[in-house]
Amino acid sequence: PQLVSSVEISELNQDLVPFTFTAFDGNRFDGNQFTYTSVVAIDSDLNPINVTKGLQMTMRALSSSGCTDNEGCSIENVWTILFTNECGLFPVFEIGETIGWSEIAGFTFPINQYCPGNPTFQPTTAPVTPS
Repeated sequence: PQLVSSVEISELNQDLVPFTFTAFDGNRFDGNQFTYTSVVAIDSDLNPINVTKGLQMTMRALSSSGCTDNEGCSIENVWTILFTNECGLFPVFEIGETIGWSEIAGFTFPINQYCPGNPTFQPTTAPVTPS
């Protein structure tokens, strides 16, 4: 797209009902970033029904490609990802992967109570001892 005018993210609960909504307004161009953090990474008091089962993103944009006027055509990119909530299958995303117009630049681990045994911080490279 020529520019993205809005980004909306909803987290879906265990019944796949949206229970959080975050909007990023303002024009974004190729390479612009925004940061979103899931409630399972910041809220240690979630009702079990609200442990995230899905993530939905809607991006609205303008494209000049294929338009007959100089205003640009409105286009929309919507995706939904459902999670198994099996903690052994983490991380779900890899840095650099793309989903529609989005590229994953980083991720945060869930709070330990939602996935016991998983690290609560981004792992670092193990130190090397000179021989």
